[in-house]
Amino acid sequence: MALMKLMLMKLFQPGNVLLLVCFLLASHITFAAWTPTGNGVDGTIRDMLVFDGKLYVAGNFDYSGANRIDKVAYWDGQGWHSQSSGLGFSGGSSITSIEEFNGQLVAAGYIDSVDGVPVSNVVIFNGTSWEPLGAGFDDVVTDLAVYQDTLFASGYFDQSGATAIRFLAKWDGGSWVAVANYIDDYVYTLAVCDTGLLVGGQFTWINGVTMGKTALYSLGRFYALGQGFNNIVTRLRVCDDTLYACGNFTPVGINTSRGISKYYNNAWNPMPSPDSIISGIYDVVKFNQHLIVCGHFEVPEDIGVLENQQYMPGGGTDGIVYRLLEYNNLLYAGGGFRNIDSVPAMSIASTASVMTNLFPVSNAGINILTFPNPAVQGQDIVLEIPALCSIRNVHLLNISGHEIPTDFFLVEPNKIRFRIYESGMMIVKVNEKNIQFVRKIIVL
Repeated sequence: MALMKLMLMKLFQPGNVLLLVCFLLASHITFAAWTPTGNGVDGTIRDMLVFDGKLYVAGNFDYSGANRIDKVAYWDGQGWHSQSSGLGFSGGSSITSIEEFNGQLVAAGYIDSVDGVPVSNVVIFNGTSWEPLGAGFDDVVTDLAVYQDTLFASGYFDQSGATAIRFLAKWDGGSWVAVANYIDDYVYTLAVCDTGLLVGGQFTWINGVTMGKTALYSLGRFYALGQGFNNIVTRLRVCDDTLYACGNFTPVGINTSRGISKYYNNAWNPMPSPDSIISGIYDVVKFNQHLIVCGHFEVPEDIGVLENQQYMPGGGTDGIVYRLLEYNNLLYAGGGFRNIDSVPAMSIASTASVMTNLFPVSNAGINILTFPNPAVQGQDIVLEIPALCSIRNVHLLNISGHEIPTDFFLVEPNKIRFRIYESGMMIVKVNEKNIQFVRKIIVL
C-alpha cells in the first residue's frame, strides 16, 4: 500500500505525462466493436422495443440527422423514421415506455398533446395517427406491460379523469381502473412472468401488507417478494426464467450487493456490481449467454458483464445507458450519450458479440487502474505487472484481434513503457507463464 501511494504521488507531479496502468487481481471483458445505428437521435432514448419486426425507440428527441422523428421512431436497417406523419408530440413531451397491445403500439410518459390534440400521458397508434387511450392520467406514466391480454400502467399518477387511481392501473377495454385498494408510494417498473405481473418502485405497502419495493400481482392479490430493498427499484427483468431487480439499492439485510439482485429461494440474493454507481443500474439482459447490465457509473464503463461471481466492465460512454435490447442477433444500447468506446454514436449503438474468448485468461483476471482514462495518442503508458515480465510476451491488438506493431521498453523488471499513435479501442495482451490477461485501453 505504501508503494502504491508513492507511485501515485510521483504520477501527479507537475509536468509528468505518465499514464500508469496497474494490473491487479480481477477480470475484464471486451465487446466487439460498437457500431452507431445510423445517425442516431439528437436527445435521450428511454425505452426500446421490437414491434412489427422493427426496432423502435422512444424518449426525448426530435431529429435523426436532418430528419424529424419526434419521440417515437423505428429503424428499418437504413435510417430512422417517425411513427406518425402528423404534427407529432408537443416539444415538452418525453416518452418513458412503449409497449405492444392487441397489435397496436402504445406510448406513455409525460405527454400533454399529440398532433395538436390534448392528451393525458398515454396514447395509442391507430395505424395512421396517435390518439388518447381513455382519460389517461394526471401525472407521468413510468412503465407499461401486458399480462394475460390486459394492459397495465405504472407511474406517479393519482387519477384517471375523475376516477381515483393511485400509482398502478389496468385498461378494461374502455377505461383505466385501479388494481390495488391502497399503495403508499409510486410504482416505477413492471414485468411479466408465468405466474403474474411483477411490480417494483418506491412503495412499502400494498393493501395493508408490507412489500419492500417489489411485489407479485397474481389472481387478484399482491404477494411480497423476499425481504425487499432499502431504495427504489427502477427495473425488473426476467431473463431465462430468473427475475432480476435493478436500481440504486442494497437488499435488506445484505450489504454486499448494490444496484442489482437476483430472486431465488423466495429471497433477493446479492450479485456482483460496479463499485462506482452514480444513479443506478438501469437494465439487465441476456445476450450470447452472458448477463449484461448498463447504467450510470463513475468510471467510463456504463456497460458490463456479470459472470463467474464478479462484475467485469465492458463498454464506456460519455453519458448514460438506459436500455439494452437484442435485435437481429445484435445487442443494442440506448440512452443519452454521444460516444461509446470512443466511437461517435448519437444515443444508440450495436455490437455483435461479447469477446470473452478472444484471448485466454488463466488466472483470476486483471483489473487496471488508469490515469487518465481515456489515454491520449503519443502519451507514455506504463504497465506495472505483479511478476517479472518479458516484453516478448506483451502485445497490442485492435478490437478485431489483429496485432498493432508497437515498441515496448522494459524500464524495470515488472514495468513496461509504450506509446499508442492511433485512436480507438485497443487491447493489451500479456501472456506470461503465471500472468495471462487482456485489458481494454481507449485512446483519443
